[in-house]
Amino acid sequence: MISKVNELTPAKGQIRIANVNDLPTLQKWTLDFMKEALQESGTEDAIERFVRQKIETKSIFLWEDGQLVSMAAKTRPTKKSISINLVYTPKEYRKKGYARSCVASLTERLLREEYKYCTLYTDLMNPTSNKIYQEIGYKEVGDILAIDFSEK
Repeated sequence: MISKVNELTPAKGQIRIANVNDLPTLQKWTLDFMKEALQESGTEDAIERFVRQKIETKSIFLWEDGQLVSMAAKTRPTKKSISINLVYTPKEYRKKGYARSCVASLTERLLREEYKYCTLYTDLMNPTSNKIYQEIGYKEVGDILAIDFSEK
């Protein structure tokens, strides 16, 4: 959780809201994110619908440094808070500060808009993302446990 972003030197580039011209890149990145972070994938049609919905609701943001290099999305708004998810940077653009800058910039934007705090979920087994989020100012507030009761 975060209510104030730490002062950071951003990576080269800037954040912007995604548009329909970004659809092919965002579809690929969303599929790559799902495979890498969630160990699952979706159908092309489902991913296209998901990404189109995010674009139409102005919920997905891109970090651009001459080309698209990272993405993050806003989700689950309440009266006081909102979450960030779908944070992804393709392997060839990693370790350049793009994801950190994208998430920090998006967090700042959301806190300025109307939200008192932002949240995000992170994989505690991923030291890179956890380090980035802590640098931005996110603090751990809890852990979740997912239990699947379905029969296999």
